[in-house]
Amino acid sequence: MIRLTTISAIAGVILLITACDHESELSTLVREDGSLRKTIELKEAEQKLARKNFYGISPDNGWEYEQVRPEENSKKYNLRFTREFSSAGEFNEIMDQESDSLFRIRVDLNEEFRWFFTYFHFKETFRAADRFRYVDQQDFFTPEDYAFIDRLPAAGESVSKADSLFAEKLNEKIMDVYAMEGIFEAQLNFLMQKIDDYQLAPAWKDTLIVHRQDLYKLLTGENGDDLNEDIFIEFADSLGIPYPHPQIDRAYERELEQQEARLNFMSWVTDGTFTNHIEVPWKIVESNADITEGNRLTWQPPTTRLLLRDFTMSVTARRMNYWAVVTTAIVLLAGGVYFFRK
Repeated sequence: MIRLTTISAIAGVILLITACDHESELSTLVREDGSLRKTIELKEAEQKLARKNFYGISPDNGWEYEQVRPEENSKKYNLRFTREFSSAGEFNEIMDQESDSLFRIRVDLNEEFRWFFTYFHFKETFRAADRFRYVDQQDFFTPEDYAFIDRLPAAGESVSKADSLFAEKLNEKIMDVYAMEGIFEAQLNFLMQKIDDYQLAPAWKDTLIVHRQDLYKLLTGENGDDLNEDIFIEFADSLGIPYPHPQIDRAYERELEQQEARLNFMSWVTDGTFTNHIEVPWKIVESNADITEGNRLTWQPPTTRLLLRDFTMSVTARRMNYWAVVTTAIVLLAGGVYFFRK
């Protein structure tokens, strides 16, 4: 029997403004030579997450690990992972791998020489958590929606009544339209793809397209039907599509497991709080941080900013080139002496 697990996972995906069930604190130390040290701490987490978590990190794949009980009798732990990277490139090879069920992070470090100063531009990007493959965000969200998301304040800060109402409408759009369409299109794509895989007549795809609204009503429950374990395959059978059994049943179960993994990841992101620190060894001249304390910057993005689009934390810092100052002084002095002697 096929376990229809995707529907129960929708709730986790669509709750963009939720109470937080877990907390992650991340930090990146940037060194003069371009090497990095990344630390990721899972707050008050179950011990089993030490080896299997949505960051894909563990003591078994090169991360230093320690755990501390936040309280003496607590059954949960603060799990801290630390790893050294020789460069941004090495970091990205590990932390920005293609994956539907892992939290991806990318860093970029660029150096710009301007004679008296060398400028360093560092960016750390949390990749968008959206894992819906068969829908285009541009068909659902407007430039105004994205502009609103981009100007959301740090997590926990108050918003105006107007922004609160806008957030509620945006939440409804994601809940009632985007998430449902994303899940529906994944179901439909599976059925369409299997027509090719099993070398069935291409005309059966037209049959699915004609009845796509009926399939959508099955997903949303608009027909009042119970979502039993194999309702979508039964629906296809009722249309006369000659999918071979039990091959289609096994394939559909595997498909649902993959969809569930993607939905569970999105649910995990929306149910969490994420704090990221970046520390650089140079004088900071510009950043988009929420908090700046000396050479340490902090971002506390609301989870809405992490779901639909990449979230980039940037800092520009500079280092004085003392040799350039000395060289310039010598040249000016020599020029002055030469001028007055003439």
